[in-house]
Amino acid sequence: MHLDDESPIVEVNPGFGFLTQELLNNTHYQLHLYETSNNFSQYIKNVESKMPDRLTYKVADFFGMWKLAFMDKIDGGNRISELLGDLASKDNSKFIKIVGAMPGLSFVKHLINNIVFHYDTHQLGRTDLFISMPCHNYQFLTDPDIQQSKHKSIPALFQIFFDYKIITKVPIVHFLPWFHPPSTKKSSLLDKHLMYLVNITQKKQLPCPSEYLPLLWYFFKPHTFSKSTRVIPMLEQWIPGCGVWLITGQDPPDSNKVIAPSKDDAPLPHMTIFTEFGDLNLEQKITVFKRFVSWPEFEQCPYRVTMENNLPKFISQLEDDEKGRMSAHIVDMEHSDSENDSEK
Repeated sequence: MHLDDESPIVEVNPGFGFLTQELLNNTHYQLHLYETSNNFSQYIKNVESKMPDRLTYKVADFFGMWKLAFMDKIDGGNRISELLGDLASKDNSKFIKIVGAMPGLSFVKHLINNIVFHYDTHQLGRTDLFISMPCHNYQFLTDPDIQQSKHKSIPALFQIFFDYKIITKVPIVHFLPWFHPPSTKKSSLLDKHLMYLVNITQKKQLPCPSEYLPLLWYFFKPHTFSKSTRVIPMLEQWIPGCGVWLITGQDPPDSNKVIAPSKDDAPLPHMTIFTEFGDLNLEQKITVFKRFVSWPEFEQCPYRVTMENNLPKFISQLEDDEKGRMSAHIVDMEHSDSENDSEK
């Protein structure tokens, strides 16, 4: 791991503090530690006593901040600000490095939703993760078939918004608590006994202006299209007669140039009424989206209203009489933290 700038470093679940000590010995940065268990407090305090001016420590669930963001959204609280303290920043050009082990996908989904819906509670800046994660989670997010024709919402959005690479592989027994990977995952026998140390960095350039990102999110939801959905008949449900623009490869002269595809976007193949989304790669699907929302009829079609009516529960503002059901919603979202339920 190369830490060559002034970005703050967050270590999540440092445990006995072995990595903490290495970071203190080999960098000059301020470390911010978040540990979910009180059982390790004495070990961390021993490390902290050697360099008290270099380390801040909180007993808190950093990767569970999506729950705090959800509750802040409901009651206007400041739980995220209290969790982050001096780390809080609205500057999206500011990097924050996050180091640790991440057993699930909730935090990744939280980052995706922060990008899409640009929360007021998004105070992390631009994230640069050096994370150990189960191999099946990484393979799910980075499935190369997503780039070709396979359709899954979370992996597609992850690959659109983040750069990623494997740094090394680490035996899973080096991590506590020990756990057994699910037997149904399509991983090799060797990989099932490994954790991947990966670098995940938010891309500097997103595929469209921020105000169009919720529309892109809805475009990739399974109830909008699937691999076998025919492109032109689906789009003509929103804008009747728009298929001629895809078939001819032309766009209306009064298309919105702010969102219309540029020369850097992927060219489309010859389109017919039989072309399916499964015939397009990920970049070509983005091109279709950008053409669709750039057409002058788009703002009069019901697509935006339909998207707003289908926002996830953690985006929609709940009524006062629903606030008592907060914990039930949180449990629902926790259960979505798996590959098998990836579209929530």
